[in-house]
Amino acid sequence: MKEVIERFDLYRLSFPLVRPYALSFTTVESLDVLWVRAELESGSVGWGESAPLPGYNEGAIGVVWDFGCKLAKAWVGKSASRALELAACEKGDRFLTTAVETAVEEAAKIIPCQSGVIPIVGLIQGEEAEDLGEEIDRRRKQGFVRYKAKLGGRDVGTDIKRVVAIQCALEAGEMVRFDANQGLDMEAARRLLEECDPAKVEFFEQPLPTTSLEEMGILADEFPITLLLDESVTGRDIIRGIGEMGKRFAIKLKWMKQSGWNGLKDSTQIAESFGMSVVLGNGVATYLNNWHECQFWASMLKNFNLSGEMNGFLKLDRIPADCGLIFESGAIKLSSVRELVVPERHLLDAEHFSV
Repeated sequence: MKEVIERFDLYRLSFPLVRPYALSFTTVESLDVLWVRAELESGSVGWGESAPLPGYNEGAIGVVWDFGCKLAKAWVGKSASRALELAACEKGDRFLTTAVETAVEEAAKIIPCQSGVIPIVGLIQGEEAEDLGEEIDRRRKQGFVRYKAKLGGRDVGTDIKRVVAIQCALEAGEMVRFDANQGLDMEAARRLLEECDPAKVEFFEQPLPTTSLEEMGILADEFPITLLLDESVTGRDIIRGIGEMGKRFAIKLKWMKQSGWNGLKDSTQIAESFGMSVVLGNGVATYLNNWHECQFWASMLKNFNLSGEMNGFLKLDRIPADCGLIFESGAIKLSSVRELVVPERHLLDAEHFSV
C-alpha cells in the first residue's frame, strides 16, 4: 500500500428506476450517484460509489460530489496507505467519503475477489392486500424464498392488511422481512408486531426513529420478533452500544454507511462479539456498490446464512449484461473477475472531474 495514487476520476450520474421505489419518507424514481475511479502508479485501478438518499443520510448528491472532489484533490499524490489513514479520521456522514475511499481500497487490492452465489431478498412493492399473493408468486417463480416489504407512510390499518396478506401467501420455508424506515410510532409498531408470526417474519426493521432506541428495546422485550436496526447504526460505537443493551436486535450494514471494506469488517466483528446477526445490502445503489457488497458477503458473511439485500441494481431501468453481477434463481452469481467492469457508455454523459 506504499504505492502512490496517480489519478482520480469522479463521475456524477443519474440512473432511472424501472419502477418508483416507495419508502416511508420518500419515493425514489432515480438514483443520483457519485462514481470514483482511482489509479495507482503501477496502473492498478479501483472504483467506488456513493448513492446518497436525502432523509436517510445527511448530504444530497451535490454535497457528496463537492466533498468527493475535495478529497480527491487532497489525496492524489499520497500513498494509498496514507489516504486510508486520513479516511479513518473523517467524522460524520460516511456517504461523503465512501466512494473515494473504496476506489483506493480496490486499487490497493484490499478488497478480495471471490466467486460464489449470494441469495438475496425479493422485494414486494404492492399496495393493495388482495394483489400481494400474486406478486409473491411471481417472485417465487424467480427463485426467491426470502421477501421484503416496506411499511409506514400510510394508514396503519392498510399496513396491517398487507402484513396479514403477505404472511398468508408464504409457503413452507419462506419468510418475510418488514421494513418501516423509522416510519412508525410506538402504537403503530405494536399493532403491526402483534400481527407478525415469528415462524414467518424473519426481521422487523427499524420501526421507530433513531432517537427511539430505548423504545425499540421495549418492543424487542414485548414481541418474539427480531428487530433489525438500520438507520440507528451510524458507527462502530453505536453498534457496541446496541450490543450492550442485550436485546433481540440484529444489525443492518451497508458498504456506504460503513465507508468501505475496513469499516464493514470492523463493524461486523463488533456485532458478532455481542452475538448479533448481520444483514448486508443496499437497495438504493447501482451494480458497482452491490458488486462490492457481494464480495464482502462472500468473504465475511456467508456463514450467517442470511439473504443479502444488495438488490439495488435490479431496480435500474436497464441492467448492463457486463456489470459483473448475474441474477439467477433468487441469487446473485459472482465471478472472480479482479477488476470490476464499468461500461464506458455510462460515463459518456456524466459530469466529470479529474485530478
